[in-house]
Amino acid sequence: ALDPTGKLAIRYVNGLWRVMDDLRREYPDLYIECCQGGGTKIEWGMTVQTHGAWLSDHTADADVCRFMQTGAARFWPAHFLNSAVRAHRRTGDSAATLHHILSRMSGTLSFNGDIAQWSDSATQQMRN
Repeated sequence: ALDPTGKLAIRYVNGLWRVMDDLRREYPDLYIECCQGGGTKIEWGMTVQTHGAWLSDHTADADVCRFMQTGAARFWPAHFLNSAVRAHRRTGDSAATLHHILSRMSGTLSFNGDIAQWSDSATQQMRN
């Protein structure tokens, strides 16, 4: 209602791209990731401005992660789609399973959380 012509939204996006251009020029080795879930910034214009996209903070359920990544992979290159195996504190090796790894392999794989708690055998399995 405050922007019926959409001009304010266009100025916002143009300003965002200008900031992104400045950041990339000033810090060429900086990895910039856009965010789909909260930032709603996974769109074709951002592929030029960023190196990847975080799909969602919902990384606890391996099946949901696989659903999001395989759905997004229909339109986006897999290297652009980021998700993570999340290791909560005091949960032991519960996230160190092949199911958790394979569910994220439609995109870029990463690990978040307390992976230092994993046993030596779980860590070795994740390496392999």
